[in-house]
Amino acid sequence: MKLEPEECKNRFELLEKIEKDKHGGRTSYLIAGTKGEKSGYLHKEMNECGKFESKATKIPRGFKRVTQKRKDKYVEDWSCKECKTKKTKKHKGALSWEKWYAKSRKYWLTIKDLEFISKGSNMHVLAIHPNVLDGPQTYYKEEVAYRPELFFKSEKDTLHKKGPLDFKSKNIHADSWGLDVELKKNKWSPLSKEGMVRVGKKDMHWSKLNKNIPIGYQGPLILWSNLKKLPKIYYK
Repeated sequence: MKLEPEECKNRFELLEKIEKDKHGGRTSYLIAGTKGEKSGYLHKEMNECGKFESKATKIPRGFKRVTQKRKDKYVEDWSCKECKTKKTKKHKGALSWEKWYAKSRKYWLTIKDLEFISKGSNMHVLAIHPNVLDGPQTYYKEEVAYRPELFFKSEKDTLHKKGPLDFKSKNIHADSWGLDVELKKNKWSPLSKEGMVRVGKKDMHWSKLNKNIPIGYQGPLILWSNLKKLPKIYYK
């Protein structure tokens, strides 16, 4: 969705999460966007011209609103700009991010796929986590179609199998049991360190779930080699 500069400034939200490492260092993570219709959801910012994702995203745990002064400074420097409208380009055979995501579903890895990979093996994947577009939108132009292998080059990940459903991610830096499963369409639920997930009002071990359920890191995984089977992609 596109907001005019004044409305963009009025509805703008900036949230921050600060993590400390074992050496006492601090890392700051920011999420910018506008309030969603549901409490705890946000339409993430897509560019500096007042464009936001149409679909609201659940705000991850640990993020808090920054001060009004800091938010105003951020907007002044980076957001809600008056930008010239570009002519829409035709992309023969290419898909917008939203349509590409829907089409990619047939290649999403499932519990069964990960379960039967040999222990000690590595596999190259695209992990479609909530911030997967941050890199591509930084490196590539809006309204230009790219091969998915190039578009997602910065998001390529390697998973190393340590146990039955125990993986170490090279890029995401999640702990071994940082995986999530899609129990309902586009609703991802985390697995605990014991491999349990909340299903309705009870906890269930992953081994009892339907083995065709997609699995990933707050979003699906696609084998890197399967990206060549998908059409070109662009964002707008």
